[in-house]
Amino acid sequence: MKKSLVLVFLVLIATSVSAGEINVLDFSDTPVIVKDIQKGDLVRFVINGKTHNLILSDILVSKNFIKITLFVEDSPTPSYISLGYNQRLSLDFYKDRVDDMTIVLESLNPDRARLIFRILDEKGMPVSTSNSEQNGSEITGDIVAESGSSPNTRTGLIITAAIIIIGLVIAAIFFKK
Repeated sequence: MKKSLVLVFLVLIATSVSAGEINVLDFSDTPVIVKDIQKGDLVRFVINGKTHNLILSDILVSKNFIKITLFVEDSPTPSYISLGYNQRLSLDFYKDRVDDMTIVLESLNPDRARLIFRILDEKGMPVSTSNSEQNGSEITGDIVAESGSSPNTRTGLIITAAIIIIGLVIAAIFFKK
């Protein structure tokens, strides 16, 4: 009983370590948000008082597209979407034949994809970016250097340490007999 409890605990730790991050998008300051998302990450955003979730399911660099799972609030099933490089995905959350948001795959590499999220007004047109120009978050196409350590390295080190610890515990349990 004790051994199985330890094994279940270690499996749960490994599962939680491999889970993606939750990214919350706030469109109150700017109608356009550019976000780097890793495979398995969840993106949560609110449009017209309803919360929607998007998960980056897969990145296929060789084919220049990604797979997205979109969970729309009040919808019983998710939408499975393939989005190609520089392809625009128009979303109509309320089935009123007016697009509410567009998503563009700006770039991708094996571990992350850069998506551009843009909310649209009630006519399906891009919302004025006057606030974003004041904040300096205008999309210009310039290359922006990333700062800080890569979350991939941190996640990889945590997973490696968890695997080593699990291996040592399992070895100790079985060689103890």
